[in-house]
Amino acid sequence: MVTVSTNAKLFSAGYDKKEIMNPEISAHMSYGMHKLFGRILTMNLPTVCVTQGHVIGAPVFLALCHDYIVAVETAGAFWKLPEFEVGLPISRGLGDILRHTLRPAAYREFIWGENLPESKMLSLDVITHLCHSHLEVQQFLTERLTFHKSQVKMYRNLIKDTKQNIFKDLYAELKSSTISP
Repeated sequence: MVTVSTNAKLFSAGYDKKEIMNPEISAHMSYGMHKLFGRILTMNLPTVCVTQGHVIGAPVFLALCHDYIVAVETAGAFWKLPEFEVGLPISRGLGDILRHTLRPAAYREFIWGENLPESKMLSLDVITHLCHSHLEVQQFLTERLTFHKSQVKMYRNLIKDTKQNIFKDLYAELKSSTISP
């Protein structure tokens, strides 16, 4: 599965601040978001998130739930978690995504709310591959997904079981921290 944006300058900017500060709306969003993230984490096939441009807020978590994160190099593009700047706490489930998918150095960079350029994301092992063109993205995807293609058909249950075991605690937290709207 490949997740990609059609906007060349912005992968996604996350939620509207006014909406996310409304408890009723926030509960609905969190429920759907946690459910989606849990499904991506444990999907029974390889998952790739292709970003281009800025990745701000909730889309950071979306990207982190994929097996691979491939960025198309975009001048001035950065990753950021602005939650602290706007006074929005990160839920336990989202905090667990950071803890389970990032090295401590990367986690600290996100917590302090800096604009983190793609090159920094690559050096922190957040981005799997930084591509200079869409052709390079296609080549990366062809190599990785072709490599997995024969295995996926034969081992879908094994892949899903393995991912559920790797992310057992995180998956359980995402399922339990969602309040059904």
